[in-house]
Amino acid sequence: MHLLAALPILSERPTTFMSDRGKGLMDAEALLPLCICRAYCCFHLKGNFTTKFSRTLADIFWQIA
Repeated sequence: MHLLAALPILSERPTTFMSDRGKGLMDAEALLPLCICRAYCCFHLKGNFTTKFSRTLADIFWQIA
């Protein structure tokens, strides 16, 4: 809500919202207008993935991504 209040043009022009899918960002993403594309940073997703599972899976993550 604060981002759209500060930059109302975001809902008027093609825009991409990029995140690492953190909990707070996921909640914020749900409030974005449908015209805003969602994208996820693979670098940060890989970090989250390897922290949760295993650092040895980093190469596999990139192959999947």
